[in-house]
Amino acid sequence: MLDLTTEEKLKIDIEEIKKQYVRKYTLSSGTYYAKYCNEDEIFRELIGKEVFDMVGIKCPEYYYIKEKRCLVSEDLHNLNGFMYMSEIPEIKKDIYWRRITLDIVKKSLSEIINNKEELELEINIMHFIDVLFSNIDRHLNNYGISIDENNIGHISVFDNGMFIENLDCVTKPMACSVTNKKPKYQECEYFIKNLKEDHKKYIYEIFKMFTPKTLMLIMNKIERENNYKFHSKNKILYIYIKNYLRIYTIIQKTINEKIKSEVLKKCKK
Repeated sequence: MLDLTTEEKLKIDIEEIKKQYVRKYTLSSGTYYAKYCNEDEIFRELIGKEVFDMVGIKCPEYYYIKEKRCLVSEDLHNLNGFMYMSEIPEIKKDIYWRRITLDIVKKSLSEIINNKEELELEINIMHFIDVLFSNIDRHLNNYGISIDENNIGHISVFDNGMFIENLDCVTKPMACSVTNKKPKYQECEYFIKNLKEDHKKYIYEIFKMFTPKTLMLIMNKIERENNYKFHSKNKILYIYIKNYLRIYTIIQKTINEKIKSEVLKKCKK
């Protein structure tokens, strides 16, 4: 978590942020984005941060200013060679970028980085996390890539304020406003079924990792760290349990017993 001084907190003008929703600030320790949120959105953002940290995908460091209902996050443009996904040349040309598919993203990135296999796995993990936590807001300005001088790229994600907000597990479009609220099980099933076998293993490990009990522990940790009781805990847990059970049904159909056995043996160790 970010550690802001009292002086830095005072520089953040909540009335200005309310007008713009998100505002960029230059503080003594670097550049940051400040976003005005209701309590529910802040809690979901912090849950998303914990989850992506646990699977090794970069997510901004946050600081929650309770008295201003404001979430301050580090500017990922400070990372080496960072770009929003919508800024990738091959993707930028597509006028339908909000509905661009994972396949197009992977193909475009493979042309500019050297660690194609590693990056494909990161994208698949990111995508499965969004499915598992029913996040339908992963459009191409809500994640990006940092590329170093050796053309090694790594995914970074941000803006997880719609984590666990509904029961829709959209998996094929990278983002869109979903008008039909029926869960799209077929798309989720298609995504997992067509993964490489070794990637399925990672996906199953993640599924086993993030049980409803794990989510409860994550929420308790966030409350302790922020010295704050969030009122939406039970609602979030209820939504997650229902979504988790839906994904469990799909996992049972798409991941074979050999992979499950290997993962369970690894877990026991």
